[in-house]
Amino acid sequence: MPLMVLVSVKCKYLRQESIVIYLRRMSVINVFSSCFLPAKVLAPLLLLIFGYTVFSVSTNSIRHGLARKNRMQLPRLSYKLVSLTLFLIIVSNTSLLNPGPSDLNGISCVFQNVQGFITPNTLSKPSPDLNLTKLSEFQAFVFEKNPDLIFLNETWLKPSINNNEILPGNTYKIFRKDRCLDTHPQDPNNPGKYKLNGGGVLLAVKNSLSLSPRLIKSQRKAEVLSVELTLPNKKKISVSTAYRVGTLGLFNVQEIRSHLSTIMRSPKYKQNYLVGDFNLQTINWVNNQATDNIHRSFLNLFHDLGLSQQIEVPTHRSGNTLDILLTDTPQTIENLKISSPGEWICSDHCLISFAIKAKIKRCKNSQKVNL
Repeated sequence: MPLMVLVSVKCKYLRQESIVIYLRRMSVINVFSSCFLPAKVLAPLLLLIFGYTVFSVSTNSIRHGLARKNRMQLPRLSYKLVSLTLFLIIVSNTSLLNPGPSDLNGISCVFQNVQGFITPNTLSKPSPDLNLTKLSEFQAFVFEKNPDLIFLNETWLKPSINNNEILPGNTYKIFRKDRCLDTHPQDPNNPGKYKLNGGGVLLAVKNSLSLSPRLIKSQRKAEVLSVELTLPNKKKISVSTAYRVGTLGLFNVQEIRSHLSTIMRSPKYKQNYLVGDFNLQTINWVNNQATDNIHRSFLNLFHDLGLSQQIEVPTHRSGNTLDILLTDTPQTIENLKISSPGEWICSDHCLISFAIKAKIKRCKNSQKVNL
């Protein structure tokens, strides 16, 4: 405010009454502009006050006897007042120099079966070695593309590996389900196909988003992970990822069914999204038919939950559609893209990117990933 007074007094064409009026208008401007209002609301409001300020100062200057020789300079005075007002707002309003949360439309998402961040010859060890080449590829991709949500299958991680080793810098909140007997029990009908090592799912949510991510707890014996997100309008949505080994049988189907049904039939969640490698290669997603009984069971599950599969092209080097994206609100999916296998991260699976239509708040000063 002292700066405002000093600059305003220098307007030699203003009388004392006009200065008071001008400062009064400027006080109103500062009160409103210092509030955390959306730009689309704040900008018209400021323009309105600018015009009212100039009009009041000009008319009052004439009313109180502005010298005749200076009346012709009122347009120039009005221009100076507008310029001065803009300058003072920028200088005196910290919310413009250091903006708070902003409204953004769309949650950007990426998914890939990365086929392990662990070197294969150490996979059976309690503290295996990280595959630094693949991990560097992944981190470089995250740094460049800066996705809001990251879904990963077949991480091969173990409890000895910290989240900060996968995504440094506390940029993301990470949820994991590493493979263990609880998430990947032996199939009683096919015990010879059991693999203790490998597998694992991960879901990461960017910390700069106002989504309040919360793990949806589940005791189901399957590699499936779900997280609750709360949008600024208080609407809650669920995002899930699952990895299914292709040799697993009906028991695995039932466990995944129980997990998904509990979440997606709840009125708590208005939108539900599921992405993962289900290894359902016999399903024709164009006509929703399958030649395998287990695969047909999954088709029935997705139909019962009102889920629509969004990917109809191959997602694996073999030419099969193994990775799928399902939702009960397909109109909210946009910018779906399927990259070539190995284009970003060395894997036989394609990287899948898409966006969820939603109005979210993001801290402008925390948008860039720090790795």
